[in-house]
Amino acid sequence: DHQGYLWGATPEKLLAHLPSSVASDGFDLLILADLLFNHSEHAKLVSTISQTLSHQPSSRALVFFTPYRPWLLEKDLAFFDLAKKAGFAVEKIFEKVMDRVMFEEDPGVL
Repeated sequence: DHQGYLWGATPEKLLAHLPSSVASDGFDLLILADLLFNHSEHAKLVSTISQTLSHQPSSRALVFFTPYRPWLLEKDLAFFDLAKKAGFAVEKIFEKVMDRVMFEEDPGVL
């Protein structure tokens, strides 16, 4: 079954990728990339992380993103506030600010 997954949906299809002996505990590591631009889905994304990440102290969800619309950066970053409210510890590990805009038509931060 190669259908997609909707954030916030029941996680059985995702957890089915784990060995049955650990499926009830969840994934030890989630890698999320370029998902924060869809601001209306932040709460569903946090819900999915809550439902699929193992509750072991060593479990991590790594979130990578590029603010392709820099004027909406605050809305991108609001994801991390939601994650904190859901009980996650949030730590910025790395940030790189580019010397110039990625796209010529990009107005930059407004």
